[in-house]
Amino acid sequence: MIKRHGPGDKVITLNVGGKQFQTLRSTISQNKVLYDHVLRAEANAEYAGANSSSVSNSVFIDRDPKHFDLILAYLRNKADGLVGSSDAAADTTSQILKFGRKQSTSSSSSAPASFKYTTSIQLPNDSKILSEMHLESLHYQIPEMVDLICSRQMLTRISICLAPIILFNWLD
Repeated sequence: MIKRHGPGDKVITLNVGGKQFQTLRSTISQNKVLYDHVLRAEANAEYAGANSSSVSNSVFIDRDPKHFDLILAYLRNKADGLVGSSDAAADTTSQILKFGRKQSTSSSSSAPASFKYTTSIQLPNDSKILSEMHLESLHYQIPEMVDLICSRQMLTRISICLAPIILFNWLD
């Protein structure tokens, strides 16, 4: 893992389906799928960062950029040490993935830590968009987002949440 804002934490430009996104290397290191893209591009001399003119200054990712901003927001929160929670049991109508830090009530107390939310990501209500987000969450291997989307889609749960399992079993 790369230390946030540390010596090796440089800006990386991602070209997701033709759209440019910039973030820190520590953000990318929060996700194995994206980090593997960057490492592979560097190993193949396809990417050397913004300081090089001999190769591309961005890492190409062959995905639709439509929802990548939400994926990146999730990874930035994770890189900043914020914990994700969908609060699925407490609120079955919300489409918000909340992030915060666990706070203990006092340093000498044996009481459980409380959860203080500091930021959140609002997921769309449209089932078509949620279906697209579900596939992107599966691709980028983000189980918290997959779980939130599936817990909110009770009527179409079979179609968007179980279809990939059936497809992957069929491919085996």
